[in-house]
Amino acid sequence: MKTLGAILLLLLWAAACAQAATFQFTAITKETNGVAIQWNSDAGKSYRIESAAAVNGPWLFRTNFNANSTSVQWVDTDIVSVGQRFYRVGLGADTGTAAERAAVSAGDFLPKAVAVFGEQSANIAANAVFLASQLGAGGAQLVTTGTLSQQGQNWAYSPSPNDRLVAQFATGTNVQFYITRVQGDFSIDVNVFLRRPHNFDYRVVTPGVADLTFISDAGTGTPSFQAKARGMFIWNQVSYDVDLTLSGTYQYESELVLLTGSSLLTDAMITGTVRAPGFSLVASQRRRYESVIAQVNFGGATRFDEAVSDQDWIDNTLTLGADTYKWVNATKQKSFKNGTPSSVDIYWQAAGSVLKNGQAYGVYKFGASTASGYVMFYLALPNDVVQLELWKL
Repeated sequence: MKTLGAILLLLLWAAACAQAATFQFTAITKETNGVAIQWNSDAGKSYRIESAAAVNGPWLFRTNFNANSTSVQWVDTDIVSVGQRFYRVGLGADTGTAAERAAVSAGDFLPKAVAVFGEQSANIAANAVFLASQLGAGGAQLVTTGTLSQQGQNWAYSPSPNDRLVAQFATGTNVQFYITRVQGDFSIDVNVFLRRPHNFDYRVVTPGVADLTFISDAGTGTPSFQAKARGMFIWNQVSYDVDLTLSGTYQYESELVLLTGSSLLTDAMITGTVRAPGFSLVASQRRRYESVIAQVNFGGATRFDEAVSDQDWIDNTLTLGADTYKWVNATKQKSFKNGTPSSVDIYWQAAGSVLKNGQAYGVYKFGASTASGYVMFYLALPNDVVQLELWKL
């Protein structure tokens, strides 16, 4: 079983992906004859930065800065490696608005982000129940209330409070779980419980991230996978009201004798709404996720490798003020081996488009750059790019 400290990273992953990261960097430009310029934040006119000499593909990055100064805020990622290389930093006038770009990105991102957050929070909740049951009842019964406190590499358990299970991490982060139903196979470990047929209902409260209630039935009914997510989810400092339903197929198989491998397939539709002031998203998208884990021998040692394929079909509708954005047969397809992008040249792809008020707005694209070390899904506009997903090779 993974430690709760390690598993916390899984819970915060969706929130970390959701927040727009900002980095400062130093670039040496040809325009300054090799003199390094420190770019940082400065509110002002809206421009874009294009580092055409650094990477292949339309790697455009949003920024707000004063054109008469050397102050720039590099947004989204520190994708460009500066080192001793020379970069030409070109400045071009911005088209569209930052709010519009953020909203369209959210229209692509939020339904799946909530689903993934549900998977990761279920992992932590199940680990917390498993640990509390061992510390609080010697494994004789399931314990779903009390407090787990991290003390160095160890954990301590106390039975209070009696209405929720609290995980207090040494970092100061507290995660609260209100667990109302937990049914399944807890006889071996958490992974077995989560992958085999189970029922798991809980509310998770993470300050600054989410207050969501999840109700899930995996492998126990018809259809074989049903889940609901309701509550509040924070993205880019905006609080969204979430009411989503997942329904589809859940298949899990395992080598039962030697435990040398397993496979998991979920194929579900995500429907419902995500709302915030001036923002109303009606979700209609399908996610197919397949994981195959196998024991392999490498250099005389035994290890487990995991191969994952992850596909999205998106037909969402977003109302932003007086404008309506419609996703039309948008698709994203990607694969991973042990958490790292794999088969990028032959498997990764994107297609489809987004309409704005019935007119062409943007086209789904995929780009990879070995020079930068990243792969990206983006929405290509006539004179702009909206970044949707970014993965490190």
